Amino acid sequence: MPIISTFGAGSAKGYGRGAAGAKFIEATGGTVSEDGDFKIHKFTGPGTFTVTSAGNDLGSNTVEYLVVAGGAGGGYGNGGGGGGGAGGFRTATGLSVSETAYPIEVGGGGGPNSGTGSPSTAIGIESARGGKGGATPAGPSGGPGGSAGGGGYPGGGGGTGNQPPVSPPQGNPGGNASGANGGGGGGAGGSGSPSRPGGPGTASSITGSPVTYSTGGLGGVNSSGPGSSGGANTGNGGGGGNGGLSPGGSGGPGIVVIKYQFQAS
Repeated sequence: MPIISTFGAGSAKGYGRGAAGAKFIEATGGTVSEDGDFKIHKFTGPGTFTVTSAGNDLGSNTVEYLVVAGGAGGGYGNGGGGGGGAGGFRTATGLSVSETAYPIEVGGGGGPNSGTGSPSTAIGIESARGGKGGATPAGPSGGPGGSAGGGGYPGGGGGTGNQPPVSPPQGNPGGNASGANGGGGGGAGGSGSPSRPGGPGTASSITGSPVTYSTGGLGGVNSSGPGSSGGANTGNGGGGGNGGLSPGGSGGPGIVVIKYQFQAS
């Protein structure tokens, strides 16, 4: 799976502590930690990112962000339910910020049995919710979304990912149902499979170590037992129910992380 690179301690503009007139971003909000010369603001629920100093080009005046939406629930298992699509995954460096208060919304995960996730928004960036896993009798086709849900038994098609479209894409399509097995939900790193596996997630090191987000839910089989849950603050899709009228798993809630340089060593 791809790993998204992040600011490193050596990626400052290179002026050092003694640069005349250097100013750095100052901000509050969320759970704050430090990684060398960088501050990290993590939000796992609603909040406000308040920039009290926008810095300048001699110090720092841009941020890196990770905005992950809530993953969707897997489909009900009457046969294999479709895996839930992962929440939209958006990340980049070099975004300028102003001295203002930015509201933060972190999308919740979709409930079991094809619940759609919720979008996440921060500093002008929105990630789309995960698309529901297909299920009978609610409808076997997977739903569209940041990443889309997989198709459920019988014969459901996977939904369309990267909806609404952004560049680079925030997610991928879900897989089609195959026989009695549900298709996998789409993930940030690839499409869901018709042979059940969900699309891979994508790893980010924005918090200081690699963490994988937005993995598609596993399609269910014509057996019995509930689908797996997406996991807290991952944006993962829930697994499809495994036949026998089993429920699909819940999707994982999303997360927002903002990182910027606050000093020069």
